[in-house]
Amino acid sequence: MQTTETSPTSFKILFGASALAAAAVPTTYQQNAAIDPVEPSKQDYASERGTESVMAYDERLLDAKLEAVEARTETKFAQLIGKLDLLAAGIGDVKGKIAELDVKVGVVDGHTRTAKRELIITVVTTGLALGALAWGGVQIFQGGLGLSSSAFQAGMTAADQKNANEPQRRTPAK
Repeated sequence: MQTTETSPTSFKILFGASALAAAAVPTTYQQNAAIDPVEPSKQDYASERGTESVMAYDERLLDAKLEAVEARTETKFAQLIGKLDLLAAGIGDVKGKIAELDVKVGVVDGHTRTAKRELIITVVTTGLALGALAWGGVQIFQGGLGLSSSAFQAGMTAADQKNANEPQRRTPAK
């Protein structure tokens, strides 16, 4: 009967504790021997009991690891949900700020329209006032010329009449 066992440390390094339990179970090989599947040997029975305890330990270890992974996953999801809630709150704040800016833009737009209307009215009124002032100045200038010319005409007429009524005098020659 030849018994071959694999080194437990190499299995433990490569495959973990469950591989170690499988490596601890001896493999029996008998040449030309009949294997009785019903009655295991005492050595096989002892190995099976040891395997059962290792397997139970492995199951508990696996369950603990799974619970730790689930806890980490739930923690990550909770953090992600918290960040999403924070993002949603931030988006709500941005919507509020946009609404405030929309109101302010409406107010500024109203003021701009009013200022534009007042500017147009001021420019038109100033143009009309300047036009009226220019027309008045021309009228005053023309009236002044008219008075001057009529005064000049009246003076010339009076001088002519005076000359016509008086005899002509001769100035002595020297």
